[in-house]
Amino acid sequence: MRRRHGGLIVAAVFGVASVGALDLGCAAARTQAMPDRSDATARIAEADRRLAQLERFEATGTVVLPVRSGSGAIDEEQLDLLLLRERPGRLAIRLKLSVTDTLAWLGSDGTRWWLFLPEETPSTVWHGMVASSGNSQLEDESIPLPPGLRHPRIVDVLLGLEPADDLASLEWNSADRRWWIESPVFGDASDDSGWTVRRGYAETGPVAEVIEVRDAAGMLVARSRLAGHERVEVPDRPVGDWPLVPMRIEVSGSGAEDPPARLSLERPSGRGGRVKAAAFDWGRLLESMRPERIVQVGASS
Repeated sequence: MRRRHGGLIVAAVFGVASVGALDLGCAAARTQAMPDRSDATARIAEADRRLAQLERFEATGTVVLPVRSGSGAIDEEQLDLLLLRERPGRLAIRLKLSVTDTLAWLGSDGTRWWLFLPEETPSTVWHGMVASSGNSQLEDESIPLPPGLRHPRIVDVLLGLEPADDLASLEWNSADRRWWIESPVFGDASDDSGWTVRRGYAETGPVAEVIEVRDAAGMLVARSRLAGHERVEVPDRPVGDWPLVPMRIEVSGSGAEDPPARLSLERPSGRGGRVKAAAFDWGRLLESMRPERIVQVGASS
């Protein structure tokens, strides 16, 4: 009798365990179910509508660059950052070593892009046309910036200040539990030098957490991870309609072994008080910085 009683207890315990396992399995199935696409589309579309209002943007901050020493160890160097942006396509980023020394000035006027390196020997500027061939990522090892921070067109995308181009491409990826939007190629696709932009969103999040730039073959060129989003003032808009903009941005290149550069933005504003035309004027910048070496990338205008 005691053995039968014990058997009944064991059977009861296993029965409860089976029911529990079944419940857990159902819960896991519910967790892995695809979230509602229409809800995600509505959230992202609303966030993008607000972001599209940000015609001008300015911020200061810092950039922490990974620097590989001769022994292969990774050190860090902190730079002061000034970021100015104006639609359509105008960008100016100044990276300063000190009050007087500028390591790099990246920018674009929407037609031409440039990368000034005034502290190099000889002082150099790389430049090219936005719509021409040759828009591939700058790969010269003499450039004192990590790959993901060299090309102004790539940097502009990775900052997360532009809305997605095509919500119709929104797809759920169950492997990383993110929504992804793949935008049309920008640059010149006629000779396989164009790029594709992919934006990744959390399951219930309205703003991109990851942005990837990939080449025409689908290979990763650069990636950013975006966090610390804050509302940024837009003139003549109520506070509730201000867009969310990332304040912490990690930018990495295609190499998995390379640590990311870390951008921290401060005092962001959509008023654009410091956004002046001269910051995006190729001719005036060329005259002011007087580089000793000028490198044309791709076809000229």
